[in-house]
Amino acid sequence: MAVYIIGHKNPDVDSVCSAIIYSYIKNQMGFKNIKPARAGEINEETELILKRFNFRKPALLKDLSGKEVILVDHNEASQAQNGIKKAKILEVIDHHRIGDMETGEPVLFINRPFGATASVLAMEAEKNNVHLTEKIKGLILGAVLSDTSILRSTATTKYDRRLVKHFSKELGINYEKFGMEIFKAKTKSITGTTKKVMESDYKKIKLKKKVIGISQVKTTEPCVILARKKELLKYMERKTRSDKLNIMIAMVSDIEKNRAILIVPNSDILEIQRAFNKKVENNELILEGVLSRKHQLVPILKKVFG
Repeated sequence: MAVYIIGHKNPDVDSVCSAIIYSYIKNQMGFKNIKPARAGEINEETELILKRFNFRKPALLKDLSGKEVILVDHNEASQAQNGIKKAKILEVIDHHRIGDMETGEPVLFINRPFGATASVLAMEAEKNNVHLTEKIKGLILGAVLSDTSILRSTATTKYDRRLVKHFSKELGINYEKFGMEIFKAKTKSITGTTKKVMESDYKKIKLKKKVIGISQVKTTEPCVILARKKELLKYMERKTRSDKLNIMIAMVSDIEKNRAILIVPNSDILEIQRAFNKKVENNELILEGVLSRKHQLVPILKKVFG
């Protein structure tokens, strides 16, 4: 029976690349029939990285029922693919907060506060004396640059920095230029359909008092997405109802100016103003020095809403 390594819904670079990276590591360690998978369509930046290092996109699994799986880059049921409750979870490898995922028996659970799951996997490869090919190192490099916003995010650790500098030197890649290529690829998704913009990196966060939906777009051209604010707000209102959310936010991370611009629906303005102690103007709230949803935005919301 195949074991599938799979990331979260609305997969980002780290989610897809980590599935491929860990499949390689497990196979090198002697495990058989380990296959990478994905829980949704890949975005433009992921496609760019896969093509650059000559990898095919993993198989799409729409339902995990009855399957044996290893989860990467998530550990919350709300972010997992359909059928997760009927799947057998063998391992979890992640770098996010520990959520509500339940297993039927003890499993290997590795969670490190690194900037990307790919960094966690690089350390696991090192610990298990697994040789990484240049292609796999390229995937790790791309995933870390994407998840840490080219090492600018507060989630970036010393290990992430050492990893990026070491691998980029080995591969002869200027990581700053490569990182900008990755984020410029996001421009295609920004100019895509409203659904694509809002769902390309969407997380549903369950807190004690609120269920909050956060769509994040990391870009070097925030003006492109802000010009679409009216249509995005309408979509957010529908998403709030369909996902049974209490609050919905669109987080536009401006990579070059090192700040986040939150797009906030009218119904959520008072709650967001209370959370950040700042006034929302024209459905926008600017947070200087904020790039990370996980390390900067969610902790504030958790402090206020439990």
